[in-house]
Amino acid sequence: MTAGKSLLAQSVTIEGPLDAPALLLVHGIHLGRYSWQPHVQILRRNFRVATIDLPRHGTMYTVPFTREEIFAQLNYVVQEHLACAPVMIGYSLGGYCITQFAEASPDSSRGLLLAGCSLDPTTWRSSAYSALAGLGGHVPPPFLDSLGSMFFRMTLKPDLAQAIIENPFNRRAFMESHVMLGAQSYSKMLSEYPHPVLVANGEYDFIFRPHEKRFIKEARAQGRIVRGSDHVFPLRRPQEFCAMIEEFAQRIILQQQPLPL
Repeated sequence: MTAGKSLLAQSVTIEGPLDAPALLLVHGIHLGRYSWQPHVQILRRNFRVATIDLPRHGTMYTVPFTREEIFAQLNYVVQEHLACAPVMIGYSLGGYCITQFAEASPDSSRGLLLAGCSLDPTTWRSSAYSALAGLGGHVPPPFLDSLGSMFFRMTLKPDLAQAIIENPFNRRAFMESHVMLGAQSYSKMLSEYPHPVLVANGEYDFIFRPHEKRFIKEARAQGRIVRGSDHVFPLRRPQEFCAMIEEFAQRIILQQQPLPL
């Protein structure tokens, strides 16, 4: 493992009452814990909220994006910073990360809310991602930076777009995340997870919505559509996403006793 305890401590932010139910929010690729700031402002009133920088992002820039590193980081946050198992919220790549973690350690969480990740990256889908990730390694960094900056400014609020542009991101995350995700059936993993699962997509998420019904059925999960939005709805509409998180978490709290760590 590359990340020591000191670096892990730097990679996490905790807010909210010590005795409140716990949430752990995990970001997507090319983002960071800063992307959850609007959500934390809302959720910290009633929850103990943890956010992290995944490997190759922000404070974890030099840490490889591997299953070992991510599991060590999630275990560290749950065991060292939270009084009980959290409800985990994963956006895009973050959703796949917490699904793998939940399969390996099902009672380290009380439920999963997965946004923008209702697709099993198997067969040709995995190969397509690999080809795109490999192509990125051959494109001059200044060109990629300009293209990325333009995309973020066109699709997100100015303050978040600027934060994404300014915060460290290691492009090795593209290929390393492809290797880590693998050609696996995440819907099957979720079908064996013993706690509630909610899968959410933006109405116009044309990558993940075509596979949504089959994925949700095979995962034995609940589904939610955010009307009038797309893949980035959790970032563009934080109040609506927080309402979804709160409703899901409160339902779990009413149904379960906190799981001891």
